[in-house]
Amino acid sequence: SMEYMSKGTLTRRLNNLSIIDALKTAVLVTDALYYGRMNRLAHRWVTPDNIYFDDNEIPKLGNWRTASITQKLYKNPNLNDIVTVYYPPEKVASGQGGLDYFSDIYQMGAVLFTMLTGKPIFNETGEALIEKIKNGHAHAANFHNPDISLELDKVIKLCLAKNKKDRYQSTAALKNDLLKILASYESARKTT
Repeated sequence: SMEYMSKGTLTRRLNNLSIIDALKTAVLVTDALYYGRMNRLAHRWVTPDNIYFDDNEIPKLGNWRTASITQKLYKNPNLNDIVTVYYPPEKVASGQGGLDYFSDIYQMGAVLFTMLTGKPIFNETGEALIEKIKNGHAHAANFHNPDISLELDKVIKLCLAKNKKDRYQSTAALKNDLLKILASYESARKTT
């Protein structure tokens, strides 16, 4: 169980976030992932539905899956019916290793993309979505929102790398980059 989160989930806010609000949310969720990693936990299901806001508008990551549910879902014959854009490649394809905290980094990138653009990384469903997750690449985030800097777009692309070795290798490095970019956006806002 967890505390009552009176302000709902991130899903309800996706089309109403500024870049600064999206970055602040991402920093705090990345903090939660870092804490999980330090305690040898991977979340494995970072989605807007699992990011909740409390009375003070602080985002918190819920629905930690610590049970033994890390089976390879690519063996599930009903995968076409349940796959979402937040599934990392290793969740839909064999030979890429199991779900772990690198999967959390991928999912954080997919959530960040959606927060910043109001759109999912892919629009397909079923088998077409699975193929996109395995082999496709999302448009650059700044294709959908020209206010997204090249540096921020680079962070998202790094999170969404197909191969785990090409993603951020720590949530601390991801958070550090997000904080630098957040500071630049806040500085720009003060001068306008």
